[in-house]
Amino acid sequence: MEDIRKALDAQNYKAPGFEFVERARTSGDGRYLFRPDEKAALEVKSVVESLLAGKGYKQNLQPIFLDPGRFPGAKAGRVEVWIPSL
Repeated sequence: MEDIRKALDAQNYKAPGFEFVERARTSGDGRYLFRPDEKAALEVKSVVESLLAGKGYKQNLQPIFLDPGRFPGAKAGRVEVWIPSL
């Protein structure tokens, strides 16, 4: 996962860390909460998919827009990448 963080940092995206979520329901996605962040979500998706493919993992990340009203304290400019167990 450190490789992903470094690849995102190289593209000027701050990736402060990773969190393992036990029993997370995802087949792979990039989640964002504000429409203006869609472009960043698609760029992050591309970076992560390319890095994983280079390691032999074919992973298609689905961009998912979430209603910011459901997440008090949500901030613009954030994208979460959810990757299933590889």
